[in-house]
Amino acid sequence: MVMLCIVFNQICEIDLLSLSLLITIQSPPSCHFRVAGVSSSAASEYCTQQILLSMSFIIKSVSNGMVLDIRNGEKRNGAEVILWPYNGGNNQQWEYKNNMIYSKLGNYVLDIAQSGHGAPLITYSPHGGSNQKWYFDDDFTIRSGTGLVMDIEGGRSHQGTRIIGFGKHGGHNQKFRIEPYNRKW
Repeated sequence: MVMLCIVFNQICEIDLLSLSLLITIQSPPSCHFRVAGVSSSAASEYCTQQILLSMSFIIKSVSNGMVLDIRNGEKRNGAEVILWPYNGGNNQQWEYKNNMIYSKLGNYVLDIAQSGHGAPLITYSPHGGSNQKWYFDDDFTIRSGTGLVMDIEGGRSHQGTRIIGFGKHGGHNQKFRIEPYNRKW
């Protein structure tokens, strides 16, 4: 059995295999799923991935409303990812494919440099390593395949602050909303 759900005005197709599904849309938009026999985290991650496959999005800090940005719009391996006010540029837009977050600037993905605790997020050519794989947890954290999560360095709230990979502690500086790109913002 296949069910379609609409989240962020995007259609999400879920193969339920005869399982029941409860979807709750909250304001601001977020979705929570309960599927019999499947953890809510797994169901939520599946639908999030399906939604993101079909759209460009921004990654917005819950704590201050700024977004992930590639410093100076650099198109290169090692370009630093920072926090910056939204301006709609391609250096702030992302796409999700194969569990990797691709920049709209070109064929670069979000990468934790050297996969280390406290290491900066950079852009890099995709190679599929665990430091380039990303998963969307239902507590608004974005977790890498290494287990580290996206973190606003030092909990700062000013533009230009680096985004790093850090151990999960649940602070607001580790919580991000995925929002569809909207040219009208």
